[in-house]
Order: sequence, then structure tokens, then C-alpha cells
Amino acid sequence: MEHYDQPAVGDRRFFTAADRPKMEILVHNLEHGYTVLWYDESAGDAKKSDLEALAKVANRVDAASGKFIVSAWDPSYGALPTGKKFVLSHWSATFEADKTTVASQAGNRQLCGDLSGEVVKAFIQKFPRTASPEPTPHSVRPTGRELPHLRRDVRPPEINGVRRWVFAYLAGRDAGRVRLPRPLRQSSS
Repeated sequence: MEHYDQPAVGDRRFFTAADRPKMEILVHNLEHGYTVLWYDESAGDAKKSDLEALAKVANRVDAASGKFIVSAWDPSYGALPTGKKFVLSHWSATFEADKTTVASQAGNRQLCGDLSGEVVKAFIQKFPRTASPEPTPHSVRPTGRELPHLRRDVRPPEINGVRRWVFAYLAGRDAGRVRLPRPLRQSSS
């Protein structure tokens, strides 16, 4: 799997199977504080207008504030579990006291059989856009001087392995909230 340098940016927050960005790009969005609601294509056709409305409403909630995307799931990454047509996902992080060093990271997901605005709201409030490894604005590329853990030269090489793990996790090959294999910490050099 390739590492995509930039998350998907722009004003679009709803994607169908025909126009969705590559899954790796949307996983990169998770790293930047986005919540992604993936939907099974078979459920999405019947609920397209509901999903589009949900994308608009969720982006107005302060905890998401423009960082909520609804996208069709790509079944080539694995089928969603039986009876589950929707998956909420967020990549969260906690920081050391210096507020720049990532202390721990976790993948968070909630599998759903149907849509619920209340469930979506509760999820994005529990896992806000600010609780992520790189909670920068989605259209701003930091220089590294503001937040040392974002500098390209100190970015850990394990990031590609984390993205592979995220795909397996989102497809339901793990249960509940699971910690990432190892914390990704800033190197001291």
C-alpha cells in the first residue's frame, strides 16, 4: 500500500463508489482529525439523500467542524461484517505534557446496521477532530516549526504499517477499540 502525502481536501464531504478518493487518502484524513463514515454500497443507494444530509449536519457540529466525510467502502479491502452497513471511524491520539509528542494512538470504530444521527453525534463528540495524531487544519500544511511531531524528517517509518492495520481494523477483523501495535513517538534527534 502506498503512503499518500496529502489528505483529501476541498469542500466535498460525501462520496459515492463512483467518485470516492482512494481509500489510502481517506485514511490519511483520519490522521488529520477527520471522522469517516464508511457505508456499504448496497445500503448507500437507498440512503443516499440521508447520507448527504448527515454529512452536512455532522460537519456543523463543533467536535467535527468540517472534518466529517461520508464515503462508500471499497469491498476490495474486505467485506464489512454481516449485518453491518455503516462504520464510523476515527484515529485518535493523546499527547505528552509538552503537547507536541504523541503519547499513544488508537483506532476507534463503531459498526452499525442502520443510520442514526444520535449515534453519529455521540461518536464525533467522543472522538473530536482535535484528538488526532496531526490535528492541523485540513487545508494547511505545517512547516514543522509550530509542532515538531509534524516535521517530515522526524515522521516515523511505521506509518505505512499503521495504515495497513487501519484497513484490517475497519473491515472488522478486530473487535472494539484496539490500541495501535505500538505508540508512534517523535524521535529525539
